[in-house]
Amino acid sequence: RQRQMCIRDRALAQQGGLSFIYGSQSVEDQAAMVGRVKDHKAGFVRSDSNLPPTATLRDVVALKEKRGHTTMPITEDGRSQGKLLGIVTGRDYRLSRMNLDEPVTNFMTPREKLIVASAETSLKEANDIIWDNKLNSLPIVDGEDNLLYMVFRLSLIHI
Repeated sequence: RQRQMCIRDRALAQQGGLSFIYGSQSVEDQAAMVGRVKDHKAGFVRSDSNLPPTATLRDVVALKEKRGHTTMPITEDGRSQGKLLGIVTGRDYRLSRMNLDEPVTNFMTPREKLIVASAETSLKEANDIIWDNKLNSLPIVDGEDNLLYMVFRLSLIHI
């Protein structure tokens, strides 16, 4: 429920609107909601579909069914802001030709082959990188290669 409210509050803020935080929540929950809305950068998405390098194709399929996303960052610890090791997209595997126990590291696009951008990259610059390189997504990383955000071609169409 809080996640739905946060999404609604972001959408309202992007349109210049106003939202309310109900006093029935704890002060900590109220502060966390405000923080999530304030941390939002239009077009920059924190990934909620991440896997560790120990994952298998079975895990990819399960996460795709759960979240509906076909782009999944592979991070050192499977966290959304872990060290980026690679990315799996729907183009990296074929269920009809692969074993579900196939390790994700065998078919992901490894970090050294990915085009990424730094944390200082603006949305316009990210857009240019995506279009110039014919990408569907662009990982945004910090100086230590930790994943911060993903920028998707689809997100840019709506902004």
